[in-house]
Amino acid sequence: MGVSFKISTMAAAQRKWFQLGIKRALDVVVSASILVALSPLFLLSALAIKLETNGPIFLVTSENCYSHRSIRILRFRTGERRGIVSRMLTRSGVDQLPMLIAVLRGDLSIVGPHCQIDVLPSLVPDVLVNPLYDSAFRPGLVSLELSDELADPILRQIDADLYYVSHWSLWLDLKVMFLHLLSKDAYV
Repeated sequence: MGVSFKISTMAAAQRKWFQLGIKRALDVVVSASILVALSPLFLLSALAIKLETNGPIFLVTSENCYSHRSIRILRFRTGERRGIVSRMLTRSGVDQLPMLIAVLRGDLSIVGPHCQIDVLPSLVPDVLVNPLYDSAFRPGLVSLELSDELADPILRQIDADLYYVSHWSLWLDLKVMFLHLLSKDAYV
C-alpha cells in the first residue's frame, strides 16, 4: 500500500508539472499571437501617444506579488494628460496591451492569481496565505473573481486566489478566460 501511494502521488505531481508546462506554452502562444495580430494597433497607439504627448510612450510600474517578487509591468502611458487618444486607449483597454510582453518574458500568465498585494490585512493569518506564497503560479492578467460574499475586497481577492491555487486545472483557466471575455469590462 505504501509503494502504490508513493507512485500515485509521484504520478499526480508529474501530471501537475506537465499541465503547468502546457499552461506556460499556451501563455506564450496566446500572448505572441495577440501581439502579432494586434501589432498594427500597437504601433498606431504608440505613434498616437507620441504625437499627443511629450515624453515616453510606455509607463513602467512595479507590482508586488505573493511570492515577494516585484514584477515590472509595461503599459501605454495614458495617465497624466488626458487627451482624446489617452481616453480612447484607456476605455478600450488597449493601454494594457503591452502587458502581454510580461507574459512572454514569463513574469505573468494569461490566467493566474492576482498580483498586486501591497498590504495584507493584519487579520489574515500567515498560515492562510502561505499556499499563495509557495505557489508555482505566475500572477495573471486575468484572475478568478468570486461573488461579493466578503465585504472587504482584499479578503475577497485572497479567497479567490486561494480557490484558484487549490483547484487549478487547464479547464479552470479556460473557464476564467471565457467568463472574463463575457464580462462587461473585459479588454485584455
